Amino acid sequence: MRSAIVNAKRIVVKVGSSTLCYTNGHLNLERIERLVRQLSDLANQGKEIILVSSGERQEFEIYFQLER
Repeated sequence: MRSAIVNAKRIVVKVGSSTLCYTNGHLNLERIERLVRQLSDLANQGKEIILVSSGERQEFEIYFQLER
């Protein structure tokens, strides 16, 4: 799988609410930061990164938490 990522031009990453939040619904900023750093590293290598969210309601609530 690692060689597939190394050779890929476009990478699609699907994340759900459990990836971005604790079980109590609050943002897991440490996990989000690690994900962003990894995706940034890939983008800096010339990869096209597509981030797909699967948890509509939770992400909507996350957006408003970040806006406050």
